[in-house]
Amino acid sequence: MSIWWQDQKQRIYDRNHMSSYNFDVKLTTDSTLSNVTLYLPLPVINNTSSVGTDIVEHHFNDYDHSWKYSLVDTEHGLMLSIKNEKIEPKYATRSRDSKTILRPSIFRTILFTNQTIDTMNPLGSEMVLMPKYNLTQNVNARRPYTQASKQFDYESKMYAYYDTSSNANVSISIYLCGMNE
Repeated sequence: MSIWWQDQKQRIYDRNHMSSYNFDVKLTTDSTLSNVTLYLPLPVINNTSSVGTDIVEHHFNDYDHSWKYSLVDTEHGLMLSIKNEKIEPKYATRSRDSKTILRPSIFRTILFTNQTIDTMNPLGSEMVLMPKYNLTQNVNARRPYTQASKQFDYESKMYAYYDTSSNANVSISIYLCGMNE
């Protein structure tokens, strides 16, 4: 009976276990941008990116189709190219104080995988944002989950070209999270 119960627990776990990569890009501008071309770091392993392929095929989950996506092999490795003719600033009003604030353009995709993601020590075995330079272990980082995990800091590269006013403020942020649930 004990062996049967262990087998049943494993089957329940396998049916309910889900692993995914969440990849977000946020672009905020206070001025109109024209002729926009961005080369952005991608989650890559072995010079391939299933997240990048998913973005190209599904346009960041079918959001704004004015954007054109492709994978580009650069001197720094595989990167995501995104292009658009024009980006306008987006504004929102906060209801509590009626203050107008800039709102980012958000590009988001979730890619599910049938393999457990090594979230404790992903370097070398999982997709991480590439390119990566000057990799150093962050021994002072707070580890909220366990002492067995390692945290690293590194630099990356991005390319941004656009026409705009000389006093434009542009912010680009990229977020990658691998999860097992």
